[in-house]
Amino acid sequence: MSNRKYIGSIALIVMLFFLPAIGFAQQQGYNIKGSIGKLYNGQTIWLTFREGKNYVHDSAIIQSGKYAFSGSLNDGAAATLTLKGQELKFFLRNEAVSITAKDSLQKAVVKGASLNAAYKKYDAYVSNAEEAIASVSRDYRNAPASQQQDAEFRDALDKRYAKAVAEKEAGQLKYIHQNGHPYFSMMALKEMLARAADIPAIEGAFNTLDADTKNSKEGKQLAAEIESAKLTAIGAIAPEFTQNNVDGQPVSLSAYRGKYLLLDFWASWCGPCRAENPNLVKLYETYEHKGFTILGVSLDRPGKHDAWVEAIKADKLVWTQVSDLQFWNNAVAKQYGVKFIPQNLLLDPTGKIIAKNLRGKELAAKLQELFSQ
Repeated sequence: MSNRKYIGSIALIVMLFFLPAIGFAQQQGYNIKGSIGKLYNGQTIWLTFREGKNYVHDSAIIQSGKYAFSGSLNDGAAATLTLKGQELKFFLRNEAVSITAKDSLQKAVVKGASLNAAYKKYDAYVSNAEEAIASVSRDYRNAPASQQQDAEFRDALDKRYAKAVAEKEAGQLKYIHQNGHPYFSMMALKEMLARAADIPAIEGAFNTLDADTKNSKEGKQLAAEIESAKLTAIGAIAPEFTQNNVDGQPVSLSAYRGKYLLLDFWASWCGPCRAENPNLVKLYETYEHKGFTILGVSLDRPGKHDAWVEAIKADKLVWTQVSDLQFWNNAVAKQYGVKFIPQNLLLDPTGKIIAKNLRGKELAAKLQELFSQ
């Protein structure tokens, strides 16, 4: 018997990235049967993995040296079993899996997990960076609320996170270029694309994949997503759009030509977005008279117009805001390939994208550079 709970992922990690699914055909669900001897009878063993934007925590009580988990996944996930400080990592899909250990979970033999051997090779390229990323989220989560709002604290976390993500992406690209398994190569590419990483590097790595992978349904979909991502890459002209403001009046991106513009994707429900807003207010007040402005695009939910407007007032956001109140299906967000928030693009007066996802001191430094010329 297991007790499965879905727990929202840590705010900082949800804010910055998530792993999209890759649709390969599988059976109806997973079924894990484990044995570890009777030493741990009565103890709780935990199964943890991330699915979409949520972490799933499932628990089972060991009885007569045995335990079991069952459920279903949209796709595969890196999973961890935890028992009294011991951990076992393996790759879980909708399969029948047996995990056998005499006394140490870390020395368990995993059978039936078809991609587990390939996963271990992939994990060797990224595990250190993933632990560094996890440590950032732990430090953010464990900090008092007042510290979470502190600009210096957030800047320090942003730097650590950026360094860890860069290390992970370097490992992912190295894995792909060294003829990694197609499944994990595709998984890595989709993750990097979701983070709005280096599009030329992603395209170059994709082009090294074998023909069968590139011509598969998933490969063709990824190729299309890469082409779409080029539309909002640094150096591209930001695609035109029109969306209604809080009063229902249409606002077009092209109306902002002639100014430096920060196109800011956020939502009233997004804690990290709201935490960044005081910094945007200060920068707007400093540079608005010099030819800088902000256009907010909200991913608020249907029927949440009042919550959107209340957040604008509470955070003192005096610049124009637009939304169609369609949550992640916001038309502009989909057009721009937005899969996480906060996210932003900095446009020059011609509408060209000159920077992406600058926050805190990095955004302040960029604006100072632009307006000191």
